[in-house]
Amino acid sequence: MQFPTINRWSVIPGLLMTLIWLHSAWAKVTSCQPGQWSLTFDDGPHPSITPVILDSLKKANVTATFFVLGEKVEKYPDMLKKVHAAGHEIAVHTWSHPHLTSISAEEIREEIRSTLDVVYETIGVKPTLIRPPYGETNEMVESIMAEFGLEAITWNVDSNDWRYAETYNDSPVAGEATKQGMLKSLAGINPTTNGVISLHHDIHQASAYVLGDIIPAIQAKGFKLSTVQECIKGSTAPWPSANPISSTNGSTSTSVETATVPTLPSQSTPNSSTAELDIEYFKVVLNHMLRQILCDFDLYHCFN
Repeated sequence: MQFPTINRWSVIPGLLMTLIWLHSAWAKVTSCQPGQWSLTFDDGPHPSITPVILDSLKKANVTATFFVLGEKVEKYPDMLKKVHAAGHEIAVHTWSHPHLTSISAEEIREEIRSTLDVVYETIGVKPTLIRPPYGETNEMVESIMAEFGLEAITWNVDSNDWRYAETYNDSPVAGEATKQGMLKSLAGINPTTNGVISLHHDIHQASAYVLGDIIPAIQAKGFKLSTVQECIKGSTAPWPSANPISSTNGSTSTSVETATVPTLPSQSTPNSSTAELDIEYFKVVLNHMLRQILCDFDLYHCFN
């Protein structure tokens, strides 16, 4: 059977509609479904701390998500290969951990593009998730993340490993403080109503110290541990809420107490009107559509 020749330009209207339909996945940040918990590790890989974390995860038969820095991947490519080979999810945390809201659009693109490139060159995988450093974003940052088809992931429980590492010079005291903070947070979380994405860093000894106690405690509470992609299916929330389970003052409708919940930028808050959100989403997807069309027709150099 012979099919008629189709003018490739005739597919553009359909492409535009498809991109608009798919845009909700790019324009939203996500958090776990109730009963799901994802351990996430930022700023690695690290030559000595990441292996300890991998060992703890392996012993517990748990997978996690690693938001890697491009400059660290370039420096320690074999460590990224080990993380990937162990079955963990690899995601983007930019190249050098800048404040994305303080640099130019092209600098943001380069931070993301170069990280995607080095990850792909190292393990042959293109990540689909990104965590903006410090959880900071604005309209321009959101638009550029969408250009790369990346979904932004924040957190709703902060282990504070970074804070204790600074305070106690990453000593065993820092590890114990991190563990106690996490256990206190866990005590107030109900798995029937809450899902959790917890923030950790595989560059601090404190992070490695807590896993042996934290993982069993999380599981005993009734949570299922998995990667971010696995735990977020079917659960989305408009940026930048990340489905927070506690406010910064500890007062919530679900009476959940966490160590720290990040204070995110107010440019696009959950209190924004639906119309305002729709307009912002349309701006983002229009930018992405134009670039994608140029990519598809070889009129623009894109990451593949």
